[in-house]
Amino acid sequence: MTEFELIKKILHSQKTQRGDVIVHAGDDGAVLQIPKDQQLVVSTDTLVCGTHFFPDMPAFDLGYRALSVNLSDLAAMGALPAWAMLSLTLPKINNVWISKFIHGFFSLAKKYKIELVGGNLTRGALSITVHAHGFIPKNQALTRKAAKIGDLIYVTGTLGDAAYGLSLLKEKSQHKNKKYFLSRLYRPTARIEVGIALRALASSCIDISDGLISDLSHILKSSKKGATVFLDKIPLSPQLKKEGQEKMALQGGEDYELCFTISPENQNKLKKINCPLTYIGKIEKEKKLIILDKKNKPLKINQRGYDHFHKRPNN
Repeated sequence: MTEFELIKKILHSQKTQRGDVIVHAGDDGAVLQIPKDQQLVVSTDTLVCGTHFFPDMPAFDLGYRALSVNLSDLAAMGALPAWAMLSLTLPKINNVWISKFIHGFFSLAKKYKIELVGGNLTRGALSITVHAHGFIPKNQALTRKAAKIGDLIYVTGTLGDAAYGLSLLKEKSQHKNKKYFLSRLYRPTARIEVGIALRALASSCIDISDGLISDLSHILKSSKKGATVFLDKIPLSPQLKKEGQEKMALQGGEDYELCFTISPENQNKLKKINCPLTYIGKIEKEKKLIILDKKNKPLKINQRGYDHFHKRPNN
């Protein structure tokens, strides 16, 4: 299969064609129409083999995850997904692998009526870059910088499963619940509907990719505030509770759940949102993050999340 045959295969695999795409993928560029009174939200993520995923990660899951982690950024901004671009760097063309990868990618794209409008294909070490584009009504984007003293801190879903799944992979463990934990790592849920519902409710929002402590710290730094978080309120799955791995929920990352702040006056409005939402703490005036254990004693915490350029032993 040639490069251009592969491009044709990818484009012919998608079923979505949107009315706001004037010139579709296959030309030198796509021509796109932003709806009236909407603003464009853009996000980019690159996944590199050996850094972000292991070489034997299932191709379907990799395609799904590559798009999902970008959609999670759109969710954190309150945006509705519309378009995507996909750039693939491949060591060689493997028809079976490609078919499974694009099946995973388009299975999620179809759910949100996302059209692939362009990208790039080249040869080299395996890596995937996705650009996701979404719409939001003017001046309604959620950001990290508007948390206020007294706001309540919430998270969606449960935390820590994905990080524990990654630890099982690194240890080559045959844990009886490994399949469950890997499903949480490989196929994160982008909370698009929650982000949209939070547009008029939340004061700030971020997706949890690098760990709760690290990502909440981004909100605190941008908002110039502090916070108190209660360890026993952080939501864990029944499977993770059995493992006694609360620290995974604090610092593990890879969850792609949302962490947001909301005024007490808006708290009751959260009941209308069809997603598990858990109160975990509150925003404070003093610019520091305090995690209280079950005895209300502060935990010693490392606020560093995942950093691609942080020096590690023997590096």
